[in-house]
Amino acid sequence: MMMGPVSRHLKKKLAGLFGGEMVHVWLDPAGDYVEFVEALCREHEAQAAHYRLIPYRWSYLEAMLALEERLSGIDPQPTVLYVPKHDEERLEASPL
Repeated sequence: MMMGPVSRHLKKKLAGLFGGEMVHVWLDPAGDYVEFVEALCREHEAQAAHYRLIPYRWSYLEAMLALEERLSGIDPQPTVLYVPKHDEERLEASPL
């Protein structure tokens, strides 16, 4: 993935998020980072990352099942849930 300075900065910030919390929610009300997140997901599939990135892809059920899979079990994984086209109010009204 070809990254500019903003993408490199975001990638670095995401990697440094976890200091005890297992889940971070990344709200993107305008949906500006959908392509970046999809590219980052492909990168995570190709190589091991120390956190999981779960993009909400217009299915609450799919996102909830992915979260459950990542957070259950003996060794839960730190996770970023990326939610485009949602603000805090819309997220609170959702099943997520």
